[in-house]
Amino acid sequence: MNKLSFLPLLLLSFGAVSSNVSSVTTSPVLNDPRVPSLFLPMQKSTFGESTTYTYIDRSSVQLHQYNTRIRQFSEIVNYVPGQEIISNNKTQSYQSLVTAYYVNCNKMELGKGTIHAYQDLFGEGQLLYTNDAPKRWEVLDKNTPRYNFFKIACDLPLNNKK
Repeated sequence: MNKLSFLPLLLLSFGAVSSNVSSVTTSPVLNDPRVPSLFLPMQKSTFGESTTYTYIDRSSVQLHQYNTRIRQFSEIVNYVPGQEIISNNKTQSYQSLVTAYYVNCNKMELGKGTIHAYQDLFGEGQLLYTNDAPKRWEVLDKNTPRYNFFKIACDLPLNNKK
């Protein structure tokens, strides 16, 4: 008899949970029709007051022009809302960073290249800032946070269009 008294309580709690449905607004970043076909979603996180969406640009995956053992590709990080940057003594707002990466899939190494800040999402709009980061190699093992990023970049098909 004791078990039967919990049944109405259980049904009541399921009813309360299922009726508490709130409307969720979808970010314009997620509504872009190019996301599944051109941009591979990698990560969603927060950076200060902004929500960041990280993608790999599928069209940028190709072999390095001087070393065919190295792949190069672009990572795109979109910020919603945008971030502020001081360039030429002016404060400007950027909404995306495009970073060039280099991977050696045989040696499990990842190198970071040039970083570009753009006014609009997905590396579009006016180029606001460029940072030439030194291309130092980082050796990855399976326990590093960037390993999945590296592994996916090595498994993506090459874009041979020039």
